[in-house]
Amino acid sequence: MPTRKLSLLPDDIAEDWALIRRRDPKVYVGRRTKNGKCVVKVNEGSNTRTLPHCRNLRNHSRGFEWGYGGSGPAQLSLAILADFLKDDEKALRYYQKFKFMMIGGLPQEGWALPESVVKAAVDLIEGEEKAGEKAAPHPQE
Repeated sequence: MPTRKLSLLPDDIAEDWALIRRRDPKVYVGRRTKNGKCVVKVNEGSNTRTLPHCRNLRNHSRGFEWGYGGSGPAQLSLAILADFLKDDEKALRYYQKFKFMMIGGLPQEGWALPESVVKAAVDLIEGEEKAGEKAAPHPQE
């Protein structure tokens, strides 16, 4: 009798998830509970942990949200960047742009955000910041 692979995910999703994990050792995953509460986990290899809200940096909301540009998405944006960058000052500087660039467009039902996508967004924000510094007029000395 052939053995059947037990999975909580359909085969096509499980295969996609395996590809993401191979390419990106860290993946941020957002899901809604049955009562609609947003829960965000960080998957790193075989370890999974809950993403901290980082209210110590800025308290926009009691919880996370996504899919629009409000206070819950701002809290999620800040938390992801604080976790990814390990630099609170940069996270505070970039999170509003990251919110509009990434978090506001995430699907309401749930999502997975590989660290490579977070890195690409951060690189773009840093590039815009550097371009703005070059374009800004320097005061006369």
